[in-house]
Amino acid sequence: MKVAVLTYFLDFGGVETVIRELVAGFRRRSASVEILETTRRGVQRAAFERDGFEVRGIYPRAAESAFSHARRILASVSDCDVILLNDVPVGQSILSALPDSVTAISILHSCMPSMVFNAAGNYPYWDAIVCVSAATREKCLECGVPPELVYQIPNGVFVPAEYPVHSRSARLRLVYVGRLERFHKGVHRLPSVLKQALDEGIDCELFVIGDGRERESLTRTCAQLGILERLQLRGWLGRAEVAEQLQRCDVLVMTSDSEGMPLALLEGMAAGCVPVAPRLHGSTETVILSGKTGFLVEKPDDIGGYVAALRFLSNNRQLLELLSRAAWQRAGDEFSAKVMLERYEAVIHACAKRRSEIHRPGVIDRSLLGDYPHLPRMFVRPVRKAIRTWRRLVGRRQ
Repeated sequence: MKVAVLTYFLDFGGVETVIRELVAGFRRRSASVEILETTRRGVQRAAFERDGFEVRGIYPRAAESAFSHARRILASVSDCDVILLNDVPVGQSILSALPDSVTAISILHSCMPSMVFNAAGNYPYWDAIVCVSAATREKCLECGVPPELVYQIPNGVFVPAEYPVHSRSARLRLVYVGRLERFHKGVHRLPSVLKQALDEGIDCELFVIGDGRERESLTRTCAQLGILERLQLRGWLGRAEVAEQLQRCDVLVMTSDSEGMPLALLEGMAAGCVPVAPRLHGSTETVILSGKTGFLVEKPDDIGGYVAALRFLSNNRQLLELLSRAAWQRAGDEFSAKVMLERYEAVIHACAKRRSEIHRPGVIDRSLLGDYPHLPRMFVRPVRKAIRTWRRLVGRRQ
């Protein structure tokens, strides 16, 4: 089986983790798999290549049109058996031009309207949409996608076969993993959680794995609150280093306002960290069994809710150990990379059985390529600007 995995670019994030695990799984099944970057070279491409993954960039050129770019991608994947698309509008545009024999599956990673639109683009020439959570599935169905073409497959992560024993200390070690952003991730809440926990006598420290635009603000706020010595900024780490750090920590703290299927949450549970996270409809609430494998806080901005969970875990270390093992067990049963791969294989098999129902017209869908799809990219912005200026002038004369 020949598989092409299309993405915008390989960066730090959950999408890249899913791609890595899926590609590794398909390769273990003796499939030929290539990852195609379609926008630019990502900062994680070199890491993928060092680990033996085949990555190719088919990037837009300044002197070519969006349509020409789409044609180059089409030529690269037309001989594949399966194509998996990860929020790639130019990839969606070529589906109607693919041979009828190719199985095309869009993966919806987020509830963002733009991502839902991209995943459903060029209907009915894809075979299925895989949604990573109940929330993303709901958004997909709201757009009118036929339910029989929508599958729900939670993201999967590597889960060790044996429980990763933690070396507990008197100090409760908290960890946050992800982009340091206020929007969506809510990292501005972390200093308040840490400060209130310390004020209430909880001996704890916070390790932050990741980077982003809120890094300086996070450091500054902790300094103003007098808790900077309890904040440990680790930056982006490699996969092995992240796993090692997680196994040194007790509690994974997540403060997001919205998520699809958060990989950091699953990785933390796989490492035996007890998750404390906001209840997000169709997302965290489907992963964490509150009181059994972690704790759900009713609202993302409920600082007291986070602190109450931390106080309970700090005062009940035996229960902390039980919840840690239960979190690891649940990750292995429901959210492992192995389980995810098996579910994708089942979807591919189901799509192949009804492959004869889809007949593609052999033309690229230009509506997914933006305005002026036949103009060289270098001219698109100047043309837009010239047209806006012309319209303003005409409006004034009238």
